[in-house]
Amino acid sequence: MANENQSFWHRLHISGYSDYAHLLLPHRMLQNAATKRAFMTLSFFLMSGAVHQITSWKLHPDCGDYADLQFFGMNAAAVILESVLLQAMSSQPLGLGGDRKVERSHPHRLLRSALARFVGYAWVMAFFVWAIPRFYYTRIDCVVKSMAANEG
Repeated sequence: MANENQSFWHRLHISGYSDYAHLLLPHRMLQNAATKRAFMTLSFFLMSGAVHQITSWKLHPDCGDYADLQFFGMNAAAVILESVLLQAMSSQPLGLGGDRKVERSHPHRLLRSALARFVGYAWVMAFFVWAIPRFYYTRIDCVVKSMAANEG
């Protein structure tokens, strides 16, 4: 259910955000593939963060924070950094003597894929363990206090 919901929202927003990003970004930034990917990622996350932030301000006007914008901005930075690290990992041999035949073998590709997957999961888990308390605990505290004040 969560996957289908996420997929729906992703498909709904990706084309609109892509069009806006192409309008907002200077044409020369879109020439280089790596630069384009980084700036498109940044613009997607910042546009999504802005929409979430405006909604948060409407729902919780007493909590005038910027948590959503900060969180989505840090998500963009994490995704870009992850892409750079995975690219660097894929171009480096795994310390097997640099033998091209070994590097192209099926077990070697499986090991590289498993290592990349493990690093990816660890990266995502570490990011969320760090980011969610940093950006959202103050908002949760504000909302709870606001609700308690309204009841009392």
